[in-house]
Amino acid sequence: MNTMKKAIIFSLMMIFVGFTHPLQAEKVGTLEDLLMPQMMEISHDQIYCLQETTVFMYNLKDLKFLKKFCKRGEGPGELKLNPGITNFIIPLKDSLLVVGMDKAIIYSLDGILKEEFRLPPMSANYLYPLGKDTYLGLNFAPPADNGKPQLVAGIMDKKMEVKKELYKQNFSGGQNLINLTADGINMAVANGKIFIEESAEGFVVSIFDFEGKLINRINKKMPPVKFTKVHEENAINRLKQNPVLKSMGWENFKNAVKMTHDDYLPLIQGLQVDQDLIYLMGTGFKEGKQEFMIMNQSGKILKKVYLPQPIPTDFISVIFGRPTCYYTIYKGKYYYLKENIDEETWELHVEDI
Repeated sequence: MNTMKKAIIFSLMMIFVGFTHPLQAEKVGTLEDLLMPQMMEISHDQIYCLQETTVFMYNLKDLKFLKKFCKRGEGPGELKLNPGITNFIIPLKDSLLVVGMDKAIIYSLDGILKEEFRLPPMSANYLYPLGKDTYLGLNFAPPADNGKPQLVAGIMDKKMEVKKELYKQNFSGGQNLINLTADGINMAVANGKIFIEESAEGFVVSIFDFEGKLINRINKKMPPVKFTKVHEENAINRLKQNPVLKSMGWENFKNAVKMTHDDYLPLIQGLQVDQDLIYLMGTGFKEGKQEFMIMNQSGKILKKVYLPQPIPTDFISVIFGRPTCYYTIYKGKYYYLKENIDEETWELHVEDI
């Protein structure tokens, strides 16, 4: 084989390897005192895990437990607990937002209470402060002409009233109706921009500024993914994780509702933004690994990778669009929680992307 042919084959191999990107996962360590987390975020080199109403904080470098803050109750610095719907946390530029059923609390990055404010019950399925009494929010809208409830993403005031609508889609499911292909609205805020995936429309991501002006709408043609028996089993297993369903019993729940599904899956299952790149969880999975696509803000797909499949977000959070993930992308690395059942502990694992 001559030198030219060898160079061409080597180049092709490097392109192929760069695209599929075989990766090695690494256990960082065990998170002390964590029993049953509902989500994780990383910000300013600190880990924040939410367990019911309490935030557990750790140092990312050595996993040292730093403190826990916020607790169950109705007083200052306290949140109510609804067993069926998870509270959530969102890192801000220099603070941390903890959102409950009817109240939001802003803490410093060190867990010191800064302020809190009331919300209309069940009005904030996503919440991010954009300015003085202005928020990016996700709330219910009046039913459409077809009578179906709708979720609307938009710029809202403190009462969670929409001042500018950015995106709206039908709510998945209904009274006593469970749609196993549930499609929530995933959103993110980064570097002064708002990112909203619109998978009800296909493989679509819209980018806005804080005033709600559209910067770019990425719409890529992707082949549809048919809903299969394997997908059905995964969706049912996700349902069974909900604590309310566990308490009432699966058979009792199954007999009380009607389950349905669409013919195809939503093409976008999750959205995160890190260092100006958009990370989209796709529908593909193989050998315990989940498909992720990495895209720039012009819409060019830079890389497709398969990463360890994270613990699935509970079904109710998915359909309500609540940001409760067991994984996060931080400084170009994929961090995820993993339960060690034998030792009854929770571990943090990481993988380069």
